[in-house]
Order: sequence, then C-alpha cells, then structure tokens
Amino acid sequence: MNKSILSELFSRLNNNLTVFPAVAILSLSIIFFDAFIYDVLAYHGPFSVIATQVQGLSDFQLDQGLLNRYQGFPPLWRFALYPSFLIGWPRLMLLPNLLILALLCLALQRLKVLPWHLTVCAIFVFPVCLFSFRSGYQDFFVGASTSASLVLLLYSIYDRKLLITILALILSAFSSYTKYQGFMQSFLVVVVGYLALVSSQYTSRKDLGFNKQCFIALSLGLFLISSHSIYNLIVYSNPFYPVSVGPFEGPEGNYTASSTYTSFLYPLQGSLNHVLSASELDWIFRGVVPKYNIDMARAQTQYGGLLDPKAVTGLVRTGGTYGPAYLAIFLAFTSGIFKKLRALFIAKSLNSQDFLYLLTGIYVLLASFLPQSHELRYYLSIFILISVFSISYLYQTSHSQIVCVVVLLCLSVSFVLNFTQPLYSTAKQGFGYAVSYPSRDLPTTQDCLISEPNVEDPAKRFACMLILR
Repeated sequence: MNKSILSELFSRLNNNLTVFPAVAILSLSIIFFDAFIYDVLAYHGPFSVIATQVQGLSDFQLDQGLLNRYQGFPPLWRFALYPSFLIGWPRLMLLPNLLILALLCLALQRLKVLPWHLTVCAIFVFPVCLFSFRSGYQDFFVGASTSASLVLLLYSIYDRKLLITILALILSAFSSYTKYQGFMQSFLVVVVGYLALVSSQYTSRKDLGFNKQCFIALSLGLFLISSHSIYNLIVYSNPFYPVSVGPFEGPEGNYTASSTYTSFLYPLQGSLNHVLSASELDWIFRGVVPKYNIDMARAQTQYGGLLDPKAVTGLVRTGGTYGPAYLAIFLAFTSGIFKKLRALFIAKSLNSQDFLYLLTGIYVLLASFLPQSHELRYYLSIFILISVFSISYLYQTSHSQIVCVVVLLCLSVSFVLNFTQPLYSTAKQGFGYAVSYPSRDLPTTQDCLISEPNVEDPAKRFACMLILR
C-alpha cells in the first residue's frame, strides 16, 4: 500500500513538473505573439488579403518579384491567415499552430508515446521551435503537420487502419501546400510509408487486402502532395517556381548560405552541414558570434574559427537549437535506435512503439540530406520527432523523474531566449505593452500619413495599409 501511494506521488510530481511549464509557455506564446514580422508584412499578409479579397486591403499592389511569388508559392498559408486579417486580431495568426500542436499532442498521447504536456516541453526545448511557434511564419505548422502525418502513417500501417492512413496523407498535403520545404518533407513521409508497408510484413500481422489498399492510398497521396509542384511544372516549367533550382530556371535566384569547409565530402556534406548547424558547432568552426532569432538569418562578421580562420562578413543561417540540448537529445535518440535494432535482431519482431521509433529514424536520416537542411527552421519536423521519441524512450525507464528535470533545465534556456525581453519590457512599461505586443513594431498613423504613398519597401506599405484601415 505504501509503495502504491509513493508511486502515485511520483506520478503526480512528474505531471506537475511538466504541466505548469507547458501551460505557461503556451500562454506566454499567445500573449507575446510576433504577428507582424517582416515576411508576414512583405508577402504572407499581402498574399492572404489579395487571395481572400479582404475589404480595404485587397487592392495592395505587388511588384513583379512578389507577383512571381504569389503565382508560384504554395497557397495554403494565405487562407490560414485570413481570419486574422478579416477580423483585425493579429493573435489569430497563432490559431493554425495551436491546432496542429493540439493534434500532434493528442496523437502522441493516444499512442502512448508521451503525455501531452511532456510533448509540449519536448518540442519547445529547441529555441528555434518556440520562436517559430509564436510567430506568423509557416515553419512550425509545416514541421508539426509533417511530424503528425509521419507518426499517424506509421501507426496506421502497423495496426492496419486505413482511415488513419488517409488522415495522415491529408496532413502531409497540408504541409506540402504551405511551403516548398513542406512538399519535400511530405514526399519523404510517403517514401518512408512505402518502406514501412514493406517492412510491416515481417513485424505485424499480414493482411493482403490492407496492403493493396494502403499502397493505392500512398500512391494517390503522393500525387495529391505533388499536385502543386506538378502544376508549376506544367505552367512555368519549374516545380519550384519562381525559385531557380538545379536545371529548373526561374526569375528568383536560389541561395544556400551553407558552410564551404565541408564541400570536399560531396554528396554527404548536406547531412553533415545539418548536424553541424543543429549542434551549433558550425558557429565554433567559422567563428560566428551566437545569436538567436526567428529565422537565424543575419549578415554578420565571422571572426575566424577552428576551420575557417579568415575574418569575413556573410550571410549566416545556422544554429537555433541550443547546441547542448540538441546533442543530448540526438545521443539519446541514437542510443534508442541501437537498442531497438538489437531487440529486433534477437526477437525478429517489433511492437508498435519500436516500429514507429525505427522508421522515424529512417525519416530523420533522409531528411538531413534535403536541400538547405542547415537552415533549421525549414525542417522542424526533424527536431520535433527526435525530441519526442528520445524523451519517450528515456521517460519509460525507471529514471523518468530525472528525465523530466533534464528536459525542464534545457527548456529553461529556450524560455529565457524567447521571453526575457517581452517580460522585462512588460514589467518596465506596464501590461499595456503585453496587450499591444503583436502590433508594437507597426508604424504610427502619423508616420504613414507623412510618408510617401508608394514607398518601395512592401512591408512598410502593407503595414501602413493595416494602420490606416
């Protein structure tokens, strides 16, 4: 009886350790939501009001470069932002991120991977995930929907549930129709789905009828996911229009901003660049001063590091995970992979949890080779998945309390990087600062009235349209 009471107390302690920080982070993300960051003002917002014909905003004029983007970019995010611009509530831009996070948490809790509150803490251990969640960018939505689609797809294949397969493919389509990197990740999810379908013949019950139906669903899903890129290929002769990619030409040049000291390792340098960026070792190797922000993009001086001693100024787009947290989670994830592979070789079978874990490992490996994988905000699915599954692997051991404490210690760094400034400014200026936080950087009415009506910067022009409306 005493042992049972003690176990219950420890269980409650675990919950309290992670429920409060999870609720606090979600609440602060709503309060301190970065609605009008540059890309939202420059083109996400204008694209939304033009596509949905929001009164008073839809006559915004796009220059030729933005018009090319409007014609070629995946369109879903325009409609996701529509309620915010229609009603005039900037914080409504957070709704898609909240909904997809809730769906991911629900799926992982139902599958007994992690309780919802520990899932929230696991995801936001990485500052770049939390920065993206509380901003108007699409990256968190893409990463979370890709993660949910992969988890649900693997579960549906193992347990032979075709309706869940269809739901997973719909989520992949959401990701694909939001961002080009979402298309690449969704395409990879289906590839892993095919691999899972083949390998499931040896790890779960055989069902030829389901196999045939699932193969058809995956093939139709692949077409659905690719349809926007196929349209661009037919209309503009470039699936990634307007961006020039490889043999496909477009009016907008591509960039990589990746490190050059790994180029001799072709074709493996893309994956290595991802790991060096995620571990933040690239900052050390190039002598880059650490700086955390939403997209990790900045032009700054590299003062010379271990592998690149020259002092140069260039575009840096690496880092954002808080390197020690990433290294700890990556090592735990890798340890789990080897342990589950060993169990597979011994028992010649896998339970559903191990099946999900190992196939997720294949996805993570392949995703690290995707283009621009060193720009971490584009591939948040990698970090969401390794964090959730590695913490799940450790949480199910006898040291679950220690796991929660370590997660919270890493989470505290992400919390400080995201919320120190807004909390300090609120304490200094009053609660009104928090209330008006999403609109804090918009120009004043006076600034807009005296500025040129046809100012070149589209972000400033759109901001003034919002103010004057």
